[in-house]
Amino acid sequence: MSLCSQAEFRLLYTNDPHYRYELRTRNAPSWPHAPAHPRLVYEVPPTLYADGTYGDRDFLFAPVPFDRRRVWIHYIPQVGMWRRKIHGHHFEQPPIFIKPMETDTRFWRPSPDGTQGKITSELYNDLRTFWISGISHAQKLLVNAREYADIPVDPAQAQWEGLHEITPFSTMIRQVVELQRQLGELYGWIMLQEKLQACADSIVPDRPGLRPQHTLSPLDFFTGMIVPWDDRSPDFDSMALKHGVCLWWCDYAPPGSSEMPAWRGLGLGKQAVSMHRGTGYIAVDKEPGMRKFLVEAKDSSGSSGHFERKRPAAEAPASNPGPRRRPTALSLSDPPPHPRAGPSTSSGSHTEGRKPIAEMSPEELVVFRAESAARRAAHELAGTAKTHKGKKPKKNREERQQGRIARGEEP
Repeated sequence: MSLCSQAEFRLLYTNDPHYRYELRTRNAPSWPHAPAHPRLVYEVPPTLYADGTYGDRDFLFAPVPFDRRRVWIHYIPQVGMWRRKIHGHHFEQPPIFIKPMETDTRFWRPSPDGTQGKITSELYNDLRTFWISGISHAQKLLVNAREYADIPVDPAQAQWEGLHEITPFSTMIRQVVELQRQLGELYGWIMLQEKLQACADSIVPDRPGLRPQHTLSPLDFFTGMIVPWDDRSPDFDSMALKHGVCLWWCDYAPPGSSEMPAWRGLGLGKQAVSMHRGTGYIAVDKEPGMRKFLVEAKDSSGSSGHFERKRPAAEAPASNPGPRRRPTALSLSDPPPHPRAGPSTSSGSHTEGRKPIAEMSPEELVVFRAESAARRAAHELAGTAKTHKGKKPKKNREERQQGRIARGEEP
Protein backbone atom coordinates (compact mmCIF):
# COMPACT_ATOMS: atom_id res chain seq x y z
CA MET A 1 0.00 0.00 0.00
CA SER A 2 1.49 3.35 -1.03
CA LEU A 3 1.46 6.03 1.65
CA CYS A 4 1.62 8.80 -0.95
CA SER A 5 -1.66 7.73 -2.50
CA GLN A 6 -3.69 8.35 0.69
CA ALA A 7 -5.57 11.48 1.73
CA GLU A 8 -3.99 13.31 4.67
CA PHE A 9 -5.83 15.10 7.46
CA ARG A 10 -4.28 17.18 10.22
CA LEU A 11 -5.28 19.00 13.40
CA LEU A 12 -3.35 21.59 15.42
CA TYR A 13 -3.37 21.40 19.24
CA THR A 14 -2.81 24.72 21.04
CA ASN A 15 -4.58 24.13 24.38
CA ASP A 16 -1.42 22.97 26.20
CA PRO A 17 0.77 25.79 27.63
CA HIS A 18 3.95 23.73 27.30
CA TYR A 19 3.57 22.04 23.90
CA ARG A 20 2.34 23.16 20.50
CA TYR A 21 1.94 20.34 18.01
CA GLU A 22 -0.27 18.85 15.36
CA LEU A 23 -1.46 15.34 14.58
CA ARG A 24 -1.67 14.00 11.03
CA THR A 25 -3.46 10.89 9.90
CA ARG A 26 -4.52 8.91 6.88
CA ASN A 27 -6.86 6.46 8.60
CA ALA A 28 -8.08 7.82 11.97
CA PRO A 29 -11.76 8.86 11.85
CA SER A 30 -11.43 11.17 14.88
CA TRP A 31 -8.87 12.99 17.02
CA PRO A 32 -7.78 12.14 20.60
CA HIS A 33 -9.11 14.70 23.08
CA ALA A 34 -5.94 14.72 25.21
CA PRO A 35 -3.26 12.91 23.19
CA ALA A 36 -0.43 11.12 24.99
CA HIS A 37 2.01 12.72 22.59
CA PRO A 38 5.69 11.71 22.66
CA ARG A 39 7.22 14.69 24.50
CA LEU A 40 4.55 14.57 27.18
CA VAL A 41 5.22 10.88 27.81
CA TYR A 42 9.00 11.26 27.78
CA GLU A 43 9.19 14.41 29.92
CA VAL A 44 6.32 14.16 32.44
CA PRO A 45 5.90 11.10 34.72
CA PRO A 46 2.48 9.43 34.40
CA THR A 47 -0.07 9.60 37.20
CA LEU A 48 -1.52 6.39 38.67
CA TYR A 49 -5.19 7.13 39.39
CA ALA A 50 -7.44 5.67 42.05
CA ASP A 51 -9.02 3.34 39.48
CA GLY A 52 -5.64 1.67 38.90
CA THR A 53 -5.13 3.18 35.42
CA TYR A 54 -2.87 5.86 33.96
CA GLY A 55 -5.83 7.56 32.31
CA ASP A 56 -5.17 8.90 28.80
CA ARG A 57 -1.60 7.60 29.03
CA ASP A 58 -2.52 3.97 29.70
CA PHE A 59 -1.76 1.80 26.66
CA LEU A 60 -4.63 -0.52 27.53
CA PHE A 61 -7.24 2.16 26.77
CA ALA A 62 -5.65 4.92 24.66
CA PRO A 63 -3.15 5.41 21.82
CA VAL A 64 0.39 5.98 23.12
CA PRO A 65 3.65 6.85 21.35
CA PHE A 66 5.04 4.17 19.07
CA ASP A 67 7.05 1.60 21.07
CA ARG A 68 9.47 -0.31 18.84
CA ARG A 69 10.20 -2.80 21.62
CA ARG A 70 6.53 -3.67 22.14
CA VAL A 71 4.80 -3.16 18.81
CA TRP A 72 1.91 -5.40 19.89
CA ILE A 73 0.58 -2.90 22.46
CA HIS A 74 -0.70 -0.85 19.49
CA TYR A 75 -2.65 -3.92 18.31
CA ILE A 76 -4.60 -4.38 21.56
CA PRO A 77 -8.15 -5.16 20.41
CA GLN A 78 -11.05 -2.88 21.26
CA VAL A 79 -14.49 -3.96 22.39
CA GLY A 80 -15.89 -3.74 18.83
CA MET A 81 -13.72 -6.72 17.87
CA TRP A 82 -16.25 -9.01 19.60
CA ARG A 83 -19.67 -8.95 18.00
CA ARG A 84 -21.27 -11.20 20.59
CA LYS A 85 -20.75 -12.52 24.09
CA ILE A 86 -17.74 -14.85 24.41
CA HIS A 87 -18.77 -18.47 24.86
CA GLY A 88 -18.54 -19.62 28.48
CA HIS A 89 -18.31 -16.10 29.93
CA HIS A 90 -20.70 -14.62 32.48
CA PHE A 91 -20.54 -11.02 31.25
CA GLU A 92 -21.24 -9.47 27.87
CA GLN A 93 -17.98 -7.53 27.71
CA PRO A 94 -14.58 -9.18 27.36
CA PRO A 95 -12.98 -8.98 30.82
CA ILE A 96 -10.16 -6.60 29.82
CA PHE A 97 -12.82 -3.89 29.36
CA ILE A 98 -14.65 -4.44 32.67
CA LYS A 99 -13.96 -1.75 35.27
CA PRO A 100 -15.26 -2.81 38.71
CA MET A 101 -16.77 -0.15 40.95
CA GLU A 102 -17.07 -0.38 44.70
CA THR A 103 -20.85 0.01 44.47
CA ASP A 104 -21.32 -2.58 41.71
CA THR A 105 -22.03 -5.96 43.31
CA ARG A 106 -21.69 -7.76 39.98
CA PHE A 107 -17.91 -7.39 40.29
CA TRP A 108 -17.19 -6.49 43.93
CA ARG A 109 -18.43 -8.33 47.02
CA PRO A 110 -17.87 -6.18 50.15
CA SER A 111 -17.21 -7.55 53.61
CA PRO A 112 -19.92 -7.11 56.30
CA ASP A 113 -18.32 -3.93 57.65
CA GLY A 114 -17.98 -2.50 54.12
CA THR A 115 -14.30 -1.55 54.46
CA GLN A 116 -12.90 -4.46 52.45
CA GLY A 117 -14.02 -7.17 50.06
CA LYS A 118 -12.99 -9.22 47.02
CA ILE A 119 -13.97 -9.58 43.38
CA THR A 120 -16.87 -11.88 42.56
CA SER A 121 -16.28 -15.42 41.38
CA GLU A 122 -17.99 -14.58 38.06
CA LEU A 123 -15.46 -11.86 37.23
CA TYR A 124 -12.56 -14.04 38.35
CA ASN A 125 -13.74 -16.93 36.17
CA ASP A 126 -14.12 -14.67 33.11
CA LEU A 127 -10.61 -13.28 33.59
CA ARG A 128 -9.18 -16.75 34.05
CA THR A 129 -10.99 -18.24 31.04
CA PHE A 130 -9.89 -15.30 28.86
CA TRP A 131 -6.28 -15.81 30.00
CA ILE A 132 -6.22 -19.57 29.36
CA SER A 133 -7.76 -19.16 25.90
CA GLY A 134 -5.20 -16.48 25.04
CA ILE A 135 -2.18 -18.49 26.20
CA SER A 136 -3.37 -21.58 24.33
CA HIS A 137 -3.94 -19.65 21.09
CA ALA A 138 -0.61 -17.81 21.43
CA GLN A 139 1.25 -21.12 21.71
CA LYS A 140 -0.25 -22.21 18.38
CA LEU A 141 0.72 -18.94 16.68
CA LEU A 142 4.25 -19.17 18.11
CA VAL A 143 4.99 -22.25 15.97
CA ASN A 144 4.91 -20.23 12.73
CA ALA A 145 5.91 -16.82 14.10
CA ARG A 146 8.77 -15.21 12.14
CA GLU A 147 8.58 -11.63 13.42
CA TYR A 148 8.17 -10.61 17.07
CA ALA A 149 8.52 -14.32 17.81
CA ASP A 150 8.24 -14.20 21.62
CA ILE A 151 5.04 -14.27 23.65
CA PRO A 152 5.30 -11.04 25.66
CA VAL A 153 3.83 -12.32 28.95
CA ASP A 154 5.09 -14.98 31.31
CA PRO A 155 2.29 -17.10 32.82
CA ALA A 156 4.38 -17.55 35.95
CA GLN A 157 4.34 -13.78 36.55
CA ALA A 158 0.55 -13.40 36.54
CA GLN A 159 -0.69 -12.63 40.06
CA TRP A 160 -3.89 -14.67 40.39
CA GLU A 161 -3.62 -15.57 44.08
CA GLY A 162 -4.15 -12.00 45.28
CA LEU A 163 -7.59 -11.86 43.65
CA HIS A 164 -8.92 -14.40 46.18
CA GLU A 165 -7.85 -12.31 49.17
CA ILE A 166 -10.08 -9.91 51.11
CA THR A 167 -8.51 -6.47 50.65
CA PRO A 168 -9.50 -2.79 50.42
CA PHE A 169 -11.08 -1.91 47.08
CA SER A 170 -8.16 0.38 46.16
CA THR A 171 -5.72 -2.54 46.48
CA MET A 172 -7.90 -4.93 44.53
CA ILE A 173 -8.56 -2.57 41.61
CA ARG A 174 -4.84 -2.02 41.05
CA GLN A 175 -4.30 -5.79 40.93
CA VAL A 176 -7.17 -6.28 38.48
CA VAL A 177 -6.02 -3.50 36.12
CA GLU A 178 -2.43 -4.80 36.17
CA LEU A 179 -3.72 -8.24 35.19
CA GLN A 180 -5.83 -6.61 32.46
CA ARG A 181 -2.69 -4.94 31.09
CA GLN A 182 -1.01 -8.32 30.85
CA LEU A 183 -4.07 -9.68 29.07
CA GLY A 184 -4.00 -6.67 26.76
CA GLU A 185 -0.36 -7.33 25.81
CA LEU A 186 -1.13 -11.02 25.25
CA TYR A 187 -4.10 -10.34 23.00
CA GLY A 188 -2.27 -7.51 21.23
CA TRP A 189 0.50 -9.96 20.32
CA ILE A 190 -2.12 -12.47 19.16
CA MET A 191 -3.77 -9.86 16.90
CA LEU A 192 -0.38 -8.84 15.47
CA GLN A 193 0.51 -12.45 14.69
CA GLU A 194 -2.89 -13.08 13.11
CA LYS A 195 -2.20 -10.15 10.77
CA LEU A 196 1.30 -11.40 9.97
CA GLN A 197 0.15 -15.00 9.56
CA ALA A 198 -2.64 -14.51 7.07
CA CYS A 199 -3.71 -18.18 7.10
CA ALA A 200 -3.96 -18.45 10.89
CA ASP A 201 -7.34 -18.95 12.54
CA SER A 202 -8.56 -16.04 14.65
CA ILE A 203 -9.16 -16.26 18.38
CA VAL A 204 -12.29 -14.14 17.83
CA PRO A 205 -15.20 -16.08 16.31
CA ASP A 206 -16.76 -14.24 13.35
CA ARG A 207 -14.06 -11.61 13.56
CA PRO A 208 -15.10 -8.50 11.56
CA GLY A 209 -13.05 -7.38 8.58
CA LEU A 210 -11.54 -3.97 7.93
CA ARG A 211 -14.03 -1.10 7.96
CA PRO A 212 -14.01 0.95 4.73
CA GLN A 213 -13.84 4.74 5.31
CA HIS A 214 -14.40 6.66 2.06
CA THR A 215 -11.29 8.89 1.70
CA LEU A 216 -9.52 7.33 4.70
CA SER A 217 -7.72 3.98 4.74
CA PRO A 218 -9.72 1.00 6.11
CA LEU A 219 -9.63 0.52 9.87
CA ASP A 220 -9.70 -2.40 12.31
CA PHE A 221 -10.58 -2.48 16.01
CA PHE A 222 -7.14 -1.72 17.49
CA THR A 223 -5.93 0.86 20.03
CA GLY A 224 -3.55 2.59 17.62
CA MET A 225 -0.43 4.71 18.08
CA ILE A 226 1.09 8.20 17.88
CA VAL A 227 4.35 8.27 15.91
CA PRO A 228 6.87 11.15 16.19
CA TRP A 229 7.19 12.66 12.71
CA ASP A 230 11.00 12.69 12.89
CA ASP A 231 11.15 9.06 14.05
CA ARG A 232 8.70 7.49 11.64
CA SER A 233 9.42 4.32 9.68
CA PRO A 234 7.84 4.17 6.20
CA ASP A 235 7.92 0.35 6.26
CA PHE A 236 6.17 0.09 9.62
CA ASP A 237 3.73 2.91 8.79
CA SER A 238 2.78 1.06 5.61
CA MET A 239 2.28 -2.17 7.57
CA ALA A 240 0.15 -0.43 10.21
CA LEU A 241 -2.08 1.18 7.56
CA LYS A 242 -2.42 -2.15 5.78
CA HIS A 243 -3.40 -3.85 9.05
CA GLY A 244 -5.97 -1.16 9.91
CA VAL A 245 -4.14 0.17 12.97
CA CYS A 246 -5.17 3.74 13.87
CA LEU A 247 -2.09 5.87 13.12
CA TRP A 248 -1.39 9.51 13.95
CA TRP A 249 1.91 11.26 13.23
CA CYS A 250 2.91 14.03 15.65
CA ASP A 251 5.01 17.07 14.74
CA TYR A 252 6.00 19.97 17.02
CA ALA A 253 6.38 23.70 16.43
CA PRO A 254 9.87 25.10 17.09
CA PRO A 255 10.21 26.69 20.58
CA GLY A 256 8.79 30.21 20.56
CA SER A 257 7.35 29.88 17.06
CA SER A 258 3.84 31.07 16.32
CA GLU A 259 3.38 28.70 13.39
CA MET A 260 3.87 25.05 12.58
CA PRO A 261 6.70 24.13 10.23
CA ALA A 262 5.68 23.08 6.73
CA TRP A 263 4.62 19.45 6.57
CA ARG A 264 7.65 17.76 5.07
CA GLY A 265 6.37 15.28 2.54
CA LEU A 266 3.90 17.74 1.04
CA GLY A 267 4.68 20.33 -1.60
CA LEU A 268 4.46 24.05 -0.94
CA GLY A 269 2.32 26.84 -2.29
CA LYS A 270 -0.01 25.99 -5.15
CA GLN A 271 1.09 22.35 -5.20
CA ALA A 272 0.04 21.81 -1.59
CA VAL A 273 -3.23 23.72 -1.99
CA SER A 274 -4.12 21.78 -5.11
CA MET A 275 -3.31 18.47 -3.43
CA HIS A 276 -5.44 19.21 -0.39
CA ARG A 277 -8.38 20.42 -2.44
CA GLY A 278 -8.16 17.16 -4.35
CA THR A 279 -8.38 15.10 -1.14
CA GLY A 280 -11.40 16.64 0.54
CA TYR A 281 -10.41 20.23 1.37
CA ILE A 282 -12.96 22.71 0.00
CA ALA A 283 -12.25 26.45 0.08
CA VAL A 284 -14.85 28.28 2.19
CA ASP A 285 -13.23 31.71 2.54
CA LYS A 286 -10.73 33.83 0.62
CA GLU A 287 -8.58 36.64 1.98
CA PRO A 288 -5.34 38.21 0.74
CA GLY A 289 -2.56 35.78 1.65
CA MET A 290 -4.87 33.21 3.25
CA ARG A 291 -7.30 30.52 2.24
CA LYS A 292 -9.48 28.49 4.60
CA PHE A 293 -10.60 24.95 3.92
CA LEU A 294 -13.44 22.79 5.17
CA VAL A 295 -12.43 19.14 5.48
CA GLU A 296 -15.03 16.60 4.43
CA ALA A 297 -14.27 14.16 7.26
CA LYS A 298 -16.51 13.30 10.19
CA ASP A 299 -15.26 12.69 13.71
CA SER A 300 -16.92 10.38 16.25
CA SER A 301 -19.42 13.06 17.26
CA GLY A 302 -20.48 13.62 13.67
CA SER A 303 -19.18 17.20 13.43
CA SER A 304 -16.95 18.38 10.63
CA GLY A 305 -13.40 19.50 11.35
CA HIS A 306 -12.17 22.84 9.99
CA PHE A 307 -8.57 23.57 9.13
CA GLU A 308 -6.75 26.71 8.05
CA ARG A 309 -3.79 26.83 5.67
CA LYS A 310 -1.80 30.03 5.06
CA ARG A 311 -0.43 30.70 1.61
CA PRO A 312 2.65 32.74 0.71
CA ALA A 313 1.87 36.37 -0.09
CA ALA A 314 3.34 35.96 -3.57
CA GLU A 315 0.71 33.32 -4.33
CA ALA A 316 -2.19 35.02 -2.60
CA PRO A 317 -5.44 34.95 -4.58
CA ALA A 318 -7.15 38.17 -5.54
CA SER A 319 -9.42 39.56 -2.89
CA ASN A 320 -12.77 37.92 -3.49
CA PRO A 321 -14.61 37.49 -0.21
CA GLY A 322 -16.70 34.37 -0.01
CA PRO A 323 -19.16 33.39 2.70
CA ARG A 324 -17.84 34.52 6.09
CA ARG A 325 -17.66 31.40 8.21
CA ARG A 326 -15.65 30.88 11.34
CA PRO A 327 -13.96 27.49 11.80
CA THR A 328 -15.48 25.51 14.66
CA ALA A 329 -12.37 23.43 15.39
CA LEU A 330 -8.76 24.33 16.11
CA SER A 331 -7.07 26.24 13.28
CA LEU A 332 -3.98 25.05 11.49
CA SER A 333 -1.48 27.08 9.56
CA ASP A 334 1.67 26.54 7.56
CA PRO A 335 4.41 29.15 7.07
CA PRO A 336 5.64 30.35 3.68
CA PRO A 337 8.33 28.29 1.95
CA HIS A 338 11.08 30.72 3.06
CA PRO A 339 12.02 31.15 6.75
CA ARG A 340 10.70 34.20 8.51
CA ALA A 341 12.76 36.45 10.71
CA GLY A 342 11.89 36.24 14.38
CA PRO A 343 9.68 38.95 15.86
CA SER A 344 11.47 42.19 16.62
CA THR A 345 11.87 43.35 20.19
CA SER A 346 11.72 46.90 21.51
CA SER A 347 14.93 48.48 22.72
CA GLY A 348 15.63 48.44 26.42
CA SER A 349 17.91 46.93 29.00
CA HIS A 350 15.57 43.97 29.60
CA THR A 351 16.26 42.64 26.08
CA GLU A 352 20.03 42.72 26.28
CA GLY A 353 21.59 39.26 26.34
CA ARG A 354 18.23 37.51 25.83
CA LYS A 355 18.09 34.77 23.20
CA PRO A 356 15.65 35.23 20.29
CA ILE A 357 12.07 34.15 20.99
CA ALA A 358 12.23 31.56 18.21
CA GLU A 359 15.06 29.78 20.07
CA MET A 360 13.38 29.69 23.47
CA SER A 361 12.26 26.43 25.04
CA PRO A 362 8.58 26.13 26.09
CA GLU A 363 9.58 26.77 29.73
CA GLU A 364 11.63 29.87 28.83
CA LEU A 365 8.80 31.14 26.65
CA VAL A 366 6.32 30.89 29.56
CA VAL A 367 8.70 32.85 31.85
CA PHE A 368 9.32 35.49 29.15
CA ARG A 369 5.61 36.04 28.55
CA ALA A 370 4.93 36.32 32.29
CA GLU A 371 7.70 38.90 32.69
CA SER A 372 6.45 40.88 29.70
CA ALA A 373 2.90 40.92 31.10
CA ALA A 374 4.21 42.12 34.48
CA ARG A 375 6.17 44.94 32.80
CA ARG A 376 3.14 46.06 30.83
CA ALA A 377 0.99 46.09 33.98
CA ALA A 378 3.62 48.13 35.84
CA HIS A 379 3.79 50.72 33.02
CA GLU A 380 -0.01 51.04 32.95
CA LEU A 381 -0.14 51.61 36.72
CA ALA A 382 2.63 54.19 36.51
CA GLY A 383 1.07 55.96 33.55
CA THR A 384 4.16 55.39 31.41
CA ALA A 385 2.65 52.93 28.96
CA LYS A 386 3.32 53.73 25.29
CA THR A 387 0.39 55.21 23.39
CA HIS A 388 -0.17 55.50 19.67
CA LYS A 389 -2.26 58.41 18.44
CA GLY A 390 -5.14 57.41 16.25
CA LYS A 391 -4.69 53.70 17.02
CA LYS A 392 -7.35 51.76 18.85
CA PRO A 393 -6.19 49.94 22.01
CA LYS A 394 -5.66 46.23 21.53
CA LYS A 395 -8.48 44.10 22.92
CA ASN A 396 -7.81 41.18 25.20
CA ARG A 397 -9.10 37.67 24.59
CA GLU A 398 -12.37 38.14 26.54
CA GLU A 399 -13.17 41.40 24.70
CA ARG A 400 -12.51 39.79 21.33
CA GLN A 401 -14.72 36.82 22.25
CA GLN A 402 -17.55 39.14 23.36
CA GLY A 403 -17.26 40.95 20.03
CA ARG A 404 -17.56 37.71 18.09
CA ILE A 405 -20.62 36.70 20.12
CA ALA A 406 -22.22 40.09 19.48
CA ARG A 407 -21.63 39.68 15.73
CA GLY A 408 -23.17 36.21 15.81
CA GLU A 409 -19.92 34.46 14.86
CA GLU A 410 -19.98 32.35 18.04
CA PRO A 411 -22.93 30.87 19.95
